[in-house]
Amino acid sequence: MENHHAVLGVGRDAGRSEIREAFRRMALECHPDVSGGDSGKFMAARRAYEALVNPVVGREDEATKLHAEMGRAEKWCADPASFGTADFGEATFEKYGRSVRIAGRLRAGTLRFGGRVLVYGDVSSPPWGGPHGTVLHGGGGVDIRGNILNGAEVRGRDVFAVDVSGLRRVERDMVRVGVEWDASLHARITADGGNAVLRNCTGPARIRGDVVDVWDVRDGCVLEGRRVVVRGNTVTHDCVIRVSESLSFATGQMLGLSDDCVVSWDGGGEVRLGRLKTYRISRLPGLGGGGSRTMVGGGFVITVPMLEHAAAKRGWSPFARG
Repeated sequence: MENHHAVLGVGRDAGRSEIREAFRRMALECHPDVSGGDSGKFMAARRAYEALVNPVVGREDEATKLHAEMGRAEKWCADPASFGTADFGEATFEKYGRSVRIAGRLRAGTLRFGGRVLVYGDVSSPPWGGPHGTVLHGGGGVDIRGNILNGAEVRGRDVFAVDVSGLRRVERDMVRVGVEWDASLHARITADGGNAVLRNCTGPARIRGDVVDVWDVRDGCVLEGRRVVVRGNTVTHDCVIRVSESLSFATGQMLGLSDDCVVSWDGGGEVRLGRLKTYRISRLPGLGGGGSRTMVGGGFVITVPMLEHAAAKRGWSPFARG
């Protein structure tokens, strides 16, 4: 086994700052972009640095094993001769007819099953990214009695879960100062022709379905559906809502609904939510009795023709605020 401390030339009691400085010194000497650099030594130094400073990378072997276990579980689920229960990774699988019940956590690997999947636990991906991200597909639908975390992908005819969250990550080049890139893990939830029903959505995440029904929406979530229903009091400025038929907000408390959230619809129309929050229902054709109520709030169903009428009437530019 490689001695990571020896590779970096530090003692076993070295702290994070000393390890980081040792790696930086070696990187400046051995980086392939440097004249006389040695890619072999650089990669060895990087492996040592990541194993010592970033503990989640040190769990890569664990993720590899869980990934393999998920592959075994997928074969077991697809085998017509399999029945009863079996343990794979950190979960117990129970197969009955065209359904699979899973008790435990899914943390790495891919599982595709043609029937319905019911999970009693969280579905998450390794937080450092890489090839072992979790993908769960249930052709008959997916019902998760837990959360979808760290940018896992879930797909089914219908998808039900508690909370969904991606993971924002920024990686920095240890040699070139100021060079960094977005390495975020995006959660992807897709209900193929059915309902995506979730509680809180925290991005980066993309939620798709015929009907998308959620509570609070934060931090770069994208909601796409024929109909979108937002039941909570929070929609942050960096979220996007795309509809082909209608949109509604159940809340009567509009302070937490950011004016800068983008609402778009089929045909290329787009407007900031702030415009809809100030547009009175009474201005819409055939709805003159709306009084001072606006299009947003109270469960009022905003249809695409309403959006098109309001946009044409007011000459809204896509990025104008309310």
